[in-house]
Amino acid sequence: MVVRARHLYSQARYADAVDCYTKALDVAKAATSKDAPAKRAGSLFGKNREALKLGHSKESAWDGFAKTLGNRSACYMMLGIVHPAIEDCKVVLAEQPDNLKIRNRLGAGLLKVGSLTQSNEAYRYVVEKAAELRGKTADAAEAEAALKCEQDAKEGIEQVFKLKDAMERAYGAQRRSQHEEAVRQAELAIAIAPHDHKMYSVRATAFYKFKKWKQCVDECLACARAVAVASPKVVERLVTNIDKQSSLDAKGKQVLRTDATSSPIGVITCGRLMTSKMGQLFVPALRYCERCDEAEAILRILGEESAEARVWVLGEVKRIEDLRQGKESGDAAFRRGKYHAAVALYSEALGIDAHADR
Repeated sequence: MVVRARHLYSQARYADAVDCYTKALDVAKAATSKDAPAKRAGSLFGKNREALKLGHSKESAWDGFAKTLGNRSACYMMLGIVHPAIEDCKVVLAEQPDNLKIRNRLGAGLLKVGSLTQSNEAYRYVVEKAAELRGKTADAAEAEAALKCEQDAKEGIEQVFKLKDAMERAYGAQRRSQHEEAVRQAELAIAIAPHDHKMYSVRATAFYKFKKWKQCVDECLACARAVAVASPKVVERLVTNIDKQSSLDAKGKQVLRTDATSSPIGVITCGRLMTSKMGQLFVPALRYCERCDEAEAILRILGEESAEARVWVLGEVKRIEDLRQGKESGDAAFRRGKYHAAVALYSEALGIDAHADR
């Protein structure tokens, strides 16, 4: 199974490789839990670090398990599924803290989700340990491998500081209301950390200020989908919670499931994933794009799921209802030839929401 997974990886079939590695790990865990003494159940394969150091075989059971985890984390990273990759790396490093290749991968994963401090710490650890190893090893291959890890870590540190600089510049431009510059700097940051929601929020805010509603909606959707790819368990929890939606009938729940399990995830699920701040940009922008049905669907769910969002949700629902009623009344007056009344009704709707100019 592991050999097949490696072959799949070489063919860039990363999702299939993940499945193979996961099956191999599941089989290994099952065999271990069956054969290992109860007193050793806390350690993988009943082996601790001291036992591994004194092992009699060339590759211990833990070493094989660690390699498989490490290989799976590489597949996850290629797919952009960053949080599971980070978790696999952490499991390996808990027993093999000086596994420099895996620690570099951990740093790369943390960087992609915008964890600047933790990413920098991972890379600096590699630089220090690699330099130390090169200074004391007589093995040329080992020294070369350590040098490669050190170089990769230094490049990672450069990326950390580039990201930090871009984020600071984006926030600074936003505070000065220099929204075009904020968009530019946020884009540079997203190129380094594509699964961190913060810079998407900066860009969405700028588009909202410019009244570029479609671009604001697209940015919010890109943010939610990037988060969903990086952390599939977040979406899985949303799917699990669908049955708890007391306001929905069976058909409504099925619509939510389909929305959450589509690829990419649908608009309603994106709205459920967003921070409150992002949601307060996304829902009005949907309205201004005349996508009120989607906005209302998101509001119904958020009103039930989030106590924090309930106040602004109720305000948005009322605004949509008032706007719809005002437009329908204005349209009816226009059809009857009562143009002055239609103007008054449309003006009243515009008073509810200055952006409702359609």
